[in-house]
Formats: sequence, structure tokens, C-alpha cells
Amino acid sequence: MPSIRSSTNHWFSLASLLSRLTYWRSQSKNFQPKIHDYRNMVAGQDYVFELAEGGTKAYITAQGRGIQVGDRIILGDNAGEYQVEEVDYYANPSDMWTALVKVDVP
Repeated sequence: MPSIRSSTNHWFSLASLLSRLTYWRSQSKNFQPKIHDYRNMVAGQDYVFELAEGGTKAYITAQGRGIQVGDRIILGDNAGEYQVEEVDYYANPSDMWTALVKVDVP
């Protein structure tokens, strides 16, 4: 079992490193954040939205390509807009992702 625990810790360390590298890239002058429009998607069917950290952040899980740190996601009928702080893609299906987002985006 130690090898499984070790490989799991390495995976999360690698995911954390990749997230930080993406963040640094997003801070460069050439980075242009994208807006991903999920307004036509159905909550609970096409995406899952879960509040976290006392309502200041949330987790969104959905499918789509190209979601990166710094991008914005528009969700729901009220067109709430959320800025991506971290994103992790699933291995299967490869276009499924979970993102930690900032809730109060101006």
C-alpha cells in the first residue's frame, strides 16, 4: 500500500505544480483569458456547481476543452460569472474537468 499512497501524493503534487505553472502563465502580459459560456447547460445534468469556503469559492464540474486558470465561466439563467483559480482534467473522459472558481467576480 505505501507505493499507492506515494503515487497518489506524487499525482497531487504534479497536479498542483501544473496548476501553478498555468497560473504563472496566466499572469503573463500575453495571456488573454477566455470566457466559456455554459448558460445553455442544465445544472445537475451538464454541470455540477458546489459552493465552498463559506460561499466565496465554488467547485464546478463539467465537460469541455480549453478551460484554464484565469478564464471565466458563465453559468445559469442569472448568468453568474466565475473566475477559474484551479482546474484539473479527468483522465477519462479527457474533456471532463473540475475547477475551483472565485464566486464574486466583478
